[in-house]
Amino acid sequence: MLRLVLGVLAGVAAGFATVFLIELISGKLYPMPAGLDPTNAEGMKAYIAGLPGGAFALVLAAMTLGAFDAAAIAAVIAGRRRVAGWIAGGFIVAATVVNLIAIPHPVWFAAASVVLAATGAWLGAALGGERRAV
Repeated sequence: MLRLVLGVLAGVAAGFATVFLIELISGKLYPMPAGLDPTNAEGMKAYIAGLPGGAFALVLAAMTLGAFDAAAIAAVIAGRRRVAGWIAGGFIVAATVVNLIAIPHPVWFAAASVVLAATGAWLGAALGGERRAV
């Protein structure tokens, strides 16, 4: 049980670190305009609507890889138990949903984010939980 808990905690930490690092790169490539207040919903909506496809692709990659990393690392640390991967990956998927609620996004992006994050979590848990013959 301890390995399961430690695996989930380590996986979630790794997943959030992955998302953070990729979104840090995205923020450098596609910075918010000076003076834009992130709490201004209309201003954020206009800013997001004007972003190029590369900005959306980086955020989708962040969510997908973050969920994958979380799930795979959790499953491996927990002794190849997929359930740890599903739990850790689920945290990243839940954080994705919270982000989509908090910040206005295009509908297509919201749907793609959830589907890709869930797919990343599923794949990470499947690969991290797979027992390999030595």
